[in-house]
Amino acid sequence: MYFTPAVAATTAGAIELVEGHVIITRADNISLAPIVGDSVQEGDTVITGPDGELHITMADSGFIAVRPNTRMKIEHYRAQGDSDDKSEISLIEGTFRSITGWIGKYSPKNYRVTTPTATLGIRGTDHEPLYIPEGASGAEGEPGTYDKVNQGETFIQNPRGKIFIKADHAGFVSYSGRLAPKLLPRIPNFFRATRNEQEIERRREILKPQIDKRRLERRQHVRQQRTAERRRFTEGGKKQERNKQHRKETEKDKR
Repeated sequence: MYFTPAVAATTAGAIELVEGHVIITRADNISLAPIVGDSVQEGDTVITGPDGELHITMADSGFIAVRPNTRMKIEHYRAQGDSDDKSEISLIEGTFRSITGWIGKYSPKNYRVTTPTATLGIRGTDHEPLYIPEGASGAEGEPGTYDKVNQGETFIQNPRGKIFIKADHAGFVSYSGRLAPKLLPRIPNFFRATRNEQEIERRREILKPQIDKRRLERRQHVRQQRTAERRRFTEGGKKQERNKQHRKETEKDKR
């Protein structure tokens, strides 16, 4: 799917799959039940129920699969194909799988996932951040922030310290915030594949080879639009000057 620069400043991606109970709340507090093809925008909060799942192809050719019982917000997003691109997501509860696109490849310092207890960063990756709030009903693990890495590398950081997590490992920082993050001896059992995991793997293989090409296309498209806008501005200014000159000549003839 192609994203036009006219909406690139606010459009983060396009929905490819919706299952079960899913609600998106816009920045203006309007809530909607999304359908395939809808856009996901900067400032949107995504909420999934016990049977809910949402797949988003991101504007930078990344991919996000929001798991059941999750609440997350796209705080900031920009994908213009340059070094100012960024992706900042708040994970309030639950988990999602993120396969990064060109932001993760070319601007990894501008990719962040934050939870109430930690900040997660990446080095071009496929990972699954997970947050369990204190007092969460039916929680299977200790409250806090987890991250499971499928490919690449991530880090978890809080005021007490920072750890790096390699593929096929998981890290954790507790809800209390009194301890530094730590690597876990094994990946917790609550990291479960959903019924759509094969589709996620398929999308990863499709999108990965297209990242560089789509980034270049985006940069070229943005450049063309800016050139066209400058041309319209210049032509508009010339027209105003001609009109001004015409009024002067008309007034002169009247005298």
